[in-house]
Amino acid sequence: MALEHIKSLEKQKAKEQAKFKESTAVFQSKYSTESKPTAISEEMLRTIVDGLTRVPEGFHILPKVKRMLIDRRRQIFDNGGPYDWGFAESLAFGSLLLENIPVRLSGQDSRRGTFGQRHAYWYDARTGESYNPLLHLAEKQARICVYNSLLSEAAVLGFDYGYSLDYPNMLCLWEAQFGDFANGAQTIIDQFIVSAESKWQRPSGIVLLLPHGYEGQGSEHSSARLERFLQACAEDNIQVCYPTTPAQYFHVLRRQMKRDFIKPLVIMTPKSLLRAEYFDLVSHREKEKINNTSIIRIEQLYPLDETQLRAAVEVFPKKARPVWCQEEPQNMGAWTFIEPRLRTLFNREVGYAGRGASASPAVGALALHKREQACVIAEAFSV
Repeated sequence: MALEHIKSLEKQKAKEQAKFKESTAVFQSKYSTESKPTAISEEMLRTIVDGLTRVPEGFHILPKVKRMLIDRRRQIFDNGGPYDWGFAESLAFGSLLLENIPVRLSGQDSRRGTFGQRHAYWYDARTGESYNPLLHLAEKQARICVYNSLLSEAAVLGFDYGYSLDYPNMLCLWEAQFGDFANGAQTIIDQFIVSAESKWQRPSGIVLLLPHGYEGQGSEHSSARLERFLQACAEDNIQVCYPTTPAQYFHVLRRQMKRDFIKPLVIMTPKSLLRAEYFDLVSHREKEKINNTSIIRIEQLYPLDETQLRAAVEVFPKKARPVWCQEEPQNMGAWTFIEPRLRTLFNREVGYAGRGASASPAVGALALHKREQACVIAEAFSV
């Protein structure tokens, strides 16, 4: 009887597999918070830094680039940090290349970086010849390609999404010049990136880099529409991260290539925080000598690691009130997504500190922005 049962199961399995014959469906492991180690050795770190700060003989690099990029990075390494965002990204890319994992990045002004933070290519001041230091780290390494793409987000992201399907072992990234520009690629995001695995069993590991932050630059250069991505989250379909330190950015990029499954990764990347040394909340707490408030940063909003979050909050008294602080308006950002989850998880009401609901993502006047920001920070400690 047992033998017959096993044979019937095998027949049923063969029948199920036959349904997908000639199909491009890919079945993979379920989502997990686990990943292989993402740290690198000191030897690898030194190899990457040597390559990033080595100017080829006869190459006439611009003095400002040498001073602000090469000399500064060498000094940061010699001093043991602190590493900035651009440097952390280059280290992440370089480490993957040395592990024979290729990297592809495209976007408007991606070679220089919208905020001058990347300088993936150097240009000879006399001949105009280009040089990518990440291509010259070691004799045996993978290849990196960085492209400045045209102002057609749907076309470019659609192409890169297809690239990620054909080359799942490559770190494939698309960067919006400002996060708002993802609006132009919404069709690709909705129809493919967030839903293709559910619809067609076609997983993708594409990474979206979306500069996001409220610094008084107006309504069209502030918001990557975090709320839209969170609204599309279900069935562990995508990862939505909002890293706040260069170290977190370094590790999340490496983690993307260290797992037994692949998922699209949406990263809210910084603008002014690229070079800022203090967070507004931390700075205000230190300045006002506030000693009865702790700050917990949730840097992966989805899938939300409820186990770690619960452990982080359990150490506080039951009467302590959690407050969610965000810079986006109340009807945007993560508030409407995270509030019911926090309320259920902690079994208590969650306060809100942030801008009021608004039709526009941000104000267009710097002075008004600064007043709003000051109110948000103060409110976070008084709600």
